[in-house]
Amino acid sequence: MCSSDLFDILDQQHRQMKEQIDTEVKSLQRLYTQVVLQPPEIHRLLLLVQELKIQQTQLELFHQELHQLAQSHGPTRCIATLVVSQEPFPMVITKGKQLDDDPVVVQLLCGANVEFQSFSQMKVAMVWENHQSKANNQKNIDCDTQTVDAFNRVAKWHLKFLNGTRKNSVTLRFGMQVQVTQSSGSAVTVTVESHSTRPFIVITNECQWEESEGTLLKKDAFGEQAEIPWPQFANVLQRHFLRATRQDAVSPTRCLSQTDFEYIHSKFFGSQGTITPKSYNTFWGWFGKTIKKLRYQRHILPLWQTGLIHGFLSREAVHDVLKDQEPGTFLVRFSERHAGQFAVAYRIDGNPAERVRHYLVQPDDTAGNKKTLPDFLSEQAPFCFLLQIGTENEDGVKVYHKFRKESVLESYLSKRNTLPPAVGYDSDIVPYHQSPMVEMDKELLDAE
Repeated sequence: MCSSDLFDILDQQHRQMKEQIDTEVKSLQRLYTQVVLQPPEIHRLLLLVQELKIQQTQLELFHQELHQLAQSHGPTRCIATLVVSQEPFPMVITKGKQLDDDPVVVQLLCGANVEFQSFSQMKVAMVWENHQSKANNQKNIDCDTQTVDAFNRVAKWHLKFLNGTRKNSVTLRFGMQVQVTQSSGSAVTVTVESHSTRPFIVITNECQWEESEGTLLKKDAFGEQAEIPWPQFANVLQRHFLRATRQDAVSPTRCLSQTDFEYIHSKFFGSQGTITPKSYNTFWGWFGKTIKKLRYQRHILPLWQTGLIHGFLSREAVHDVLKDQEPGTFLVRFSERHAGQFAVAYRIDGNPAERVRHYLVQPDDTAGNKKTLPDFLSEQAPFCFLLQIGTENEDGVKVYHKFRKESVLESYLSKRNTLPPAVGYDSDIVPYHQSPMVEMDKELLDAE
């Protein structure tokens, strides 16, 4: 067999392998857009896509090398590149906080016949997506060079950013110089670079988080598309929710459940099959404030993770849950029309049609860190038995457990003097045994 025939066979094999990998990647991407997946499934799928793309890049380098070897003339170039094999982005990062648990790993790939004589340190640069950078040319990344592990040909970055990005999304690119041996035996120094990472935003204080996270979630979900399938949006939302609430991507304590997604899909997107950026903006105007409360307000995240805050529950569903409970039973949910606030629904005695009442927790009720939500709930006599949401069963039906509030709130209570309660949905929180009931505040009732 002549050398040209052998080249044609190898060339065709390379093309077939690249096509096979491309087919596998597209199949996984279709699954991501067509099925609402569980967190472990999302993690495995994205990890597999990443690994296949790295294999695709390596195969492309081998293919380039094959064509270079087949050329009888022309300059020999270095067949090598950098790939980002692990990254935590997209995410919102706080200025000055080192990413100890979320490293960026960059790997040097090369052709089979490439011989490296030496490596320089790897450098990282920030790329502003709007093509604007700080005019004062400040250093943005602490320790912006890293030594490459010569054996594994990787560099691991525990990044720390020294300045905010003014709520603009940015990416990173990596580069280094390598000295390689040419076919003539002489050495030459060449520069190899990576593609850009996924975007991120560096904030300087928590008030920037909501807008920044909304920007990244929208970019991650839609890219340049005018609309996307609901399952794709749900899967992207799940990933961002877990990161925003500081949960493990594979084994979260409490992820968004099937019924949570049903609530979000129905309330904000009309249960439509596709999601548009316009409908997303409306959704984030509510959800962004809600998730910020989970992320930053004292005690709220552990209360959510242990099921003591129900979260996504419509007013009608509340009545179905509480109507047959004993008086004094209550639950906490996110207010539907007051973004970022909590509503307490509680069961009272009296007319069966009016046994469930609602109270909108006011900012003065919790008074910042001086008085928390558990403090407020503990002080209210009408609230006796707190309903905790347990794991949904295999049919997606929520399971509830009831506890005396003292037994589940005690560890969260502050040691301080009590503050007077404030008004909310009701003109006052009425003990369930009192009669007649105080009429509910009509304006707040209609608003919820």
